[in-house]
Amino acid sequence: RLTPGKTTLSQYGVTGKYCPVSVKNGLLAVGNPEHHAKHAGKKWLFRSEKEKALFEADPPQYTSGAVIPPPALWVLGTECSYQPEIREALEELYEVPEIDFKCLGDTVEQCAGLGLDCEHIQGAQQVLKEMKDFDLLQAKRKTEKEIYEQTEREPDDNDPELEEWEPEEDEARAERIMACNIRILHHLIRAQPFLTHGYVLYNIPEKEEHLDLIYSSDIVPEVVVTANLTRETYLRRCLPSEVDKRAKIAEEKKAAKKVRAREKEALKKQRALERWRRRNLGDEEEDEGEDEEEEEVQEVSSDEVAEELGAAFDESLAAIEAIAAKQKDHRVPVISVDAEVTPSVFVSIFMLKLRKHLAHRPSLFCAPYLTTDEEVEQMLRHEEVVVSPFGRCDPVEQYEAANTTRSQYTFKKDKVVLELPEDTPPSEKEDKGEEGEEPEEPEEPDPEPELTEEEMAELLKAEESQKMKKKYPKPVYFDGKIYYCSSEENLLKFLEHPLRYSTQEPLLSSYISVDSCRVFRDGVPVVVYELPMFVTVIDDTPSCKGGRSMAEHLAHNLGAVYISKRKLIKAILQTGTVLADEVMQHVVERKSIGN
Repeated sequence: RLTPGKTTLSQYGVTGKYCPVSVKNGLLAVGNPEHHAKHAGKKWLFRSEKEKALFEADPPQYTSGAVIPPPALWVLGTECSYQPEIREALEELYEVPEIDFKCLGDTVEQCAGLGLDCEHIQGAQQVLKEMKDFDLLQAKRKTEKEIYEQTEREPDDNDPELEEWEPEEDEARAERIMACNIRILHHLIRAQPFLTHGYVLYNIPEKEEHLDLIYSSDIVPEVVVTANLTRETYLRRCLPSEVDKRAKIAEEKKAAKKVRAREKEALKKQRALERWRRRNLGDEEEDEGEDEEEEEVQEVSSDEVAEELGAAFDESLAAIEAIAAKQKDHRVPVISVDAEVTPSVFVSIFMLKLRKHLAHRPSLFCAPYLTTDEEVEQMLRHEEVVVSPFGRCDPVEQYEAANTTRSQYTFKKDKVVLELPEDTPPSEKEDKGEEGEEPEEPEEPDPEPELTEEEMAELLKAEESQKMKKKYPKPVYFDGKIYYCSSEENLLKFLEHPLRYSTQEPLLSSYISVDSCRVFRDGVPVVVYELPMFVTVIDDTPSCKGGRSMAEHLAHNLGAVYISKRKLIKAILQTGTVLADEVMQHVVERKSIGN
């Protein structure tokens, strides 16, 4: 049985399961349970023994004033997986800038152009200068080597290594550029605007050794998101544009071939004229040269293009899966988002799955725990907490009811239709049998077994206990609010996924009233303090850019409950009162319902 007290999550320090040393350094990295320490009655997790040693040397430096770092997201996906839409949405809604690993030089120039000239920007510029100087030196050496080999002269005494110098191989060059790019990324994420707004990284290197080098440079994501596509969807989205692109290139090649053919015909006529001059005028013979063979322009085949794109997709998908599997070694969560849908739906699902890291980021360090009515009374008296908008209603029950049953009333085009739930008795449902068919006679229920007095007493005791549980629900503290769960099963569900149940919109009947400010002591209600009913704001003004309307803003700023007109009508229709009949008449007659 559950007993009042803090759960496992709340036994950690203020940073929860995240490493306090990494949080202090601006990294939201999950700690490893193998590296933990006890301090002030709390358990602290660390990424490695190095962070643990730093913490034990000076615990107050990391235990006080912990601030949640800005988001650090990695997005993995193939082409046509809606990455531009993600960039635009993150920039617009949360002001999270992007970093493209393949365009780090451009990002450094943009930051420098905005006047963000700091130590780390200067460090990134220094790395870029080193790369440029190295390429210039390689080009100079290559030119000197070619001159030396052509003239067969001895190298200068000041440069004895020229004879032994060899050009850099392609593989070595790629590794050198990769190492420099990782150094640039290390500087970038510690400079503005990424230091305060976070970043979302695209085009992550695919090789395992490169990922290890990134992690060793303290470039750690807090979450990795994969945009999943099937091969068929990828080809359906990319194949037409790729075929058109290659067809356009083929047409350009054909046009260039025709131009060269005309030039070759003119050259042939000029050579014929020169041969006549040599025969008749005695001009010196000149080398006419050989005609270069023209490369045949291949026709674009959709099947061949599809095969090439499919092979590239399989290779990219394997690399993405390898990167995602690598995150387990560093305890980084991986979230998969289905990219088979439309762009707007994909962005909505993306934001929904990352609401813990974006919309509800201030509650990352919050942990729910079971409390008692006496503790709730004390916290309410000292204004340390408030009762949630659900009042004494169970948010878990509301969530499950909303996701398993449909609303009783549904708005149609001309009327409001009453829809009975699936468990409605057959007598209340409309008979859907064929005409002339007699309804089947109900089977006689099996006779109930006779119970002894002891069994009957136990059954009555269990029913009474269940009623008491419903009457006096269990209080749970989460993020400065008190929630009530009617059963231990629902309590466990809430403790496991508090954001799932606390962020839903409460039903109209569960909004806070005076009764919600009462606690129970030994089964007797005790009024802690009285509050007036919350203000209701109703407005049909559409919201801007998918955000809240003016009425919702007012309700939020006033601490009021926002109720739309549509929701109010639905709630009234379910009451069965005279007002409900009047509203139904207005809806059926399609009359406007005033305020």
